[in-house]
Amino acid sequence: MSGLEALDIFARQHPALPIIVISGSVNPRIMQQVMNKGAAAFLTKSGMSDELLSVTRLVLAGGVHMPALAPLSSEGGPADATPLLTPRQEEVLQLLLDGYTNKEIGRMLFLSEETVKNHVSSILRCFGVTTRTQAVLVARRHGYAGAGRAQPLTPGDLGAA
Repeated sequence: MSGLEALDIFARQHPALPIIVISGSVNPRIMQQVMNKGAAAFLTKSGMSDELLSVTRLVLAGGVHMPALAPLSSEGGPADATPLLTPRQEEVLQLLLDGYTNKEIGRMLFLSEETVKNHVSSILRCFGVTTRTQAVLVARRHGYAGAGRAQPLTPGDLGAA
């Protein structure tokens, strides 16, 4: 039985449980198949233990961790496609594009700052970048736009004295 077949069976027998797949494969096609079959996260065995902990926390909080995938064309080779983000990651990205901090994003979306950091890390991986600034630049190239910051936040908006 392949891992994908096992994933199908486990997902059918335990639909309420989030599944984190840890694999030795870094094949983008396999990663995409795993995520399409309903896994909440895909990690490689070569990943760092702090990444595993961070992703586990994200998944237990109801999130989904999308691995940094090399997009595939219809022929199975690399393509220059827009990275796939979850709806929540898209919300976080919009707020990043508008210049909000993790703390501000957390308050606006009713998320902990740690959960926002997990989403930002996933976004960075999806775009294959290492900084928020790079993510914003790449996101704009892929057609993402912010929602438009209504007005600057003041320290009072964040509950500061």
